[in-house]
Amino acid sequence: MRRLILATLVSALAACTQPQAPAPTSDATPSPATSTPPVNAQDSTPASDLPPADSTPAPAPAEPEARGLAQWGGYGDTRFGMDEAAFTRAWGGELKNLKEDPACFHLMPKSAKTSAALAFMFVDGKFARYSTESAKEVAPGGGKVGASMADIESMYGKTIDVQPHKYTDGKYLRIKHGDDVLIFATDKAGVVQDWRVGRPPAIDYVEGCA
Repeated sequence: MRRLILATLVSALAACTQPQAPAPTSDATPSPATSTPPVNAQDSTPASDLPPADSTPAPAPAEPEARGLAQWGGYGDTRFGMDEAAFTRAWGGELKNLKEDPACFHLMPKSAKTSAALAFMFVDGKFARYSTESAKEVAPGGGKVGASMADIESMYGKTIDVQPHKYTDGKYLRIKHGDDVLIFATDKAGVVQDWRVGRPPAIDYVEGCA
């Protein structure tokens, strides 16, 4: 009996002293957490996808259309129908009076060498027309001395009334614009030699005031 008890105690003691097997572990090793930086909405578009910067400068505003001194209705600040005093004030510079008949006479700029360069006709005391033989002056609509008849036709179209010249084999190219009339005088070859702008009857005078 004592042997049985002793054997039982030895077995129990051996069981207590044996090492226990470790608990099974998972082979999966958790990877460290990766932090994702916050996305900036302004930087969300890759640079390669952005449209290229436009290096072309913006077009400059259009320049206003240049207007010559010769106009329908007058010249510069002067207007048909002005008397000599009003015309002189509007002109603002020195003028020469050609000392003709008081009923019909011409004024011209003091700087002009002859009345052929630019002359202003007054009939019954009122400004009625101006005329020139200078290629520097440009008529309303773009015509000028030296232009061909084809040039004038392209500028003024079907508004031209072609009439025979009184003294040469040339033509008068008469263009009406409201109350005003523009007349180009050409030579035989159809080249403009002079032109005038005014109102009837003065516009149709061919010998000065006659």
